[in-house]
Amino acid sequence: MKEKLQQIGLNSTEIDIYLALLEHGKITPSNISRITGINRSTTYAAADELKKKGIIEEDLSGKTKFLIALPPERLTDYIEKKVIELKRQENLVKSIIPELEMLPRSGSYSIPKVQFIDGADIEEFLYKKTPIWEQSMRDMNEKTWWGFQDHTFVENPAYLKYILWYWKQNKGDIDLKLFTNQSEIEEEMKAEKLSRRQLKLWTGDSFTSTQWIIGEYIVSIVTREKLQYLVQIRDKVLADSMRNFAKKLWSKD
Repeated sequence: MKEKLQQIGLNSTEIDIYLALLEHGKITPSNISRITGINRSTTYAAADELKKKGIIEEDLSGKTKFLIALPPERLTDYIEKKVIELKRQENLVKSIIPELEMLPRSGSYSIPKVQFIDGADIEEFLYKKTPIWEQSMRDMNEKTWWGFQDHTFVENPAYLKYILWYWKQNKGDIDLKLFTNQSEIEEEMKAEKLSRRQLKLWTGDSFTSTQWIIGEYIVSIVTREKLQYLVQIRDKVLADSMRNFAKKLWSKD
């Protein structure tokens, strides 16, 4: 029982006091100290923590202060509070990650240049990284999203949803110019009137992956295979070279 109580977040002192209260009922802190062998100041401190957790209470109806263990089912309330707090912290972390990633780094800070993302995590990665990619474009004053699009990318419902989300919330200072394979969905998307999203049909040899040049990032996404994946490379020099190549192709087409 003590081991299980430790697993839900009670320390050994809190457990001894809690079990003593369950066993003896209403009892004074000094008597708890005597029964458990825990010194009085530690008993008061641990009891305060148990009160905060919502599993014991004080009885102040008389001159003497008593502590009472609440019914064991109140432990579920304690866990629910922890779940709510963890969810709050999770949302907070998600909100600050993009801000932290855009902070200037010192020369000694090691930035991972290549990231590999498994297919199951691609969708979340796209939403998380989009603000960072946008900021990179703005910082470099290269506000066009260049590259190639394999039609299987836009034909995936999850990624189509991402495309529509992005261009409907876009601030209006980013353009997109992509070569693409033929796709019936692209014809249907013309009804969405996404004016800043421009595509040209690629007339050369077929390509089998989607590749974007976004600021100092190069993003490659393979969606034709059963095992899909994304690779992000952060390299300003390489991105500049590929962007210039894409610009020249676009101007000649």
